[in-house]
Amino acid sequence: MRKEKLNQNVNSKQVILISRHAIERYKERICVESNDDEIRRFYINGLKYGRKYEKKYSFVNNIDFNNNYNNHGNSIFTYIRKITIIYNNVVFLAIIEKNITKVITCYGTLRYYNWYNKRYA
Repeated sequence: MRKEKLNQNVNSKQVILISRHAIERYKERICVESNDDEIRRFYINGLKYGRKYEKKYSFVNNIDFNNNYNNHGNSIFTYIRKITIIYNNVVFLAIIEKNITKVITCYGTLRYYNWYNKRYA
């Protein structure tokens, strides 16, 4: 898969949401002793200063972050960008929809991420 480097940073006006899953994966794969606030600060700094690679563009059926789907006959599709971010040798996935950025999961260290992609991709 070809990765394209992004030059733009996350705006200060964007809402940043960090999923519970991302916090748990960080504790499993990186550091067990970290508390939730430190992990949230790490993800926010990663969104601001990390290297960002566009992973995929998607159109999804009008979904909010509470997993409530709009099941009307005339659905409106929303444009979402999936971005892989590398910050302090840690790789994580975020999605951006309009003015909301949500951190989805932590893949682990860059070394593990590259090994996994070569072995299973």
